[in-house]
Amino acid sequence: MFIVKDIMTPFVCEILATKLVCEVEGILVSENISGAPLVNGKGIVVGLITKSDIVHFDFIGGDTYTTPASEISTTNIVTVKPSDSVKWAAQKMMQNDVHRLLVVENERMVGMVSVIDIVRLVANSGVTALPA
Repeated sequence: MFIVKDIMTPFVCEILATKLVCEVEGILVSENISGAPLVNGKGIVVGLITKSDIVHFDFIGGDTYTTPASEISTTNIVTVKPSDSVKWAAQKMMQNDVHRLLVVENERMVGMVSVIDIVRLVANSGVTALPA
């Protein structure tokens, strides 16, 4: 059985929620990531922002140079534990209509798992079905 810890990406990037959307876009591009958690000044996760959020905001005419990232981020954050099964993580993504989950252990973020991580597992391991 594969568990979340096997496929998750350890955190390399947290972004202050007060950063402007244009700054966040630059960070995502320079870090070569599609999304990141937003944290407040105490390091507590207050949102999750993705390139898709930014593209949508720009498309509807939002001002990326004056808007804080927290105003366009997702605040309904779905979490899993490193010990949870990959199948459970995939089910949570489907149930909550999200593409990434924060991985939390002892109330601390330890990583993120995304749809692409699950696709990579299937593609690289020859897995055709995820056991319970």
